[in-house]
Amino acid sequence: MRILLGIRSCLTAAMLVLVLAITSASCAKGISITTPYTNQDTALTEVATLDLWNSYQADPVVTAEKFSGKHLYFTKVRVDKIVSNGEPLGSEHYIQESINPEGYGIIFTTYYLADIIGLDVGHIVQIVGRYEGIKDGCIVVWIEWINPIDPPRAVICSGY
Repeated sequence: MRILLGIRSCLTAAMLVLVLAITSASCAKGISITTPYTNQDTALTEVATLDLWNSYQADPVVTAEKFSGKHLYFTKVRVDKIVSNGEPLGSEHYIQESINPEGYGIIFTTYYLADIIGLDVGHIVQIVGRYEGIKDGCIVVWIEWINPIDPPRAVICSGY
């Protein structure tokens, strides 16, 4: 009986350590994924994905001049595509909202897999990000903050 209690205690402790490790790994960076965006030092330019795309289609040079380096706030981004290399850290993590029938649109990229894990095609998110330019016919925005709104994310990273 004493051995069974010892094994149960060890398993409970191991499970607790595992849960804490997973939680801290997904929340270990300075990007909040579920709390309101609170960086008051950053001026935000609210823009709809379709408006940004139409601006780019009308004049890519003017669009680059207008949005380069700015922090853009997207109130509703539909997740049409999710790409990840599967590694926790890396440059191949992004979600995309496809604007035209050929699949081109806006790529929202991140270095952290935790920013997009749990998202699925069809989800709606809010994003604050920096306009980075054009890659392979798509507009690229670097994610600084992402907040799932439909459906809301179940895992909350706190402490930001």
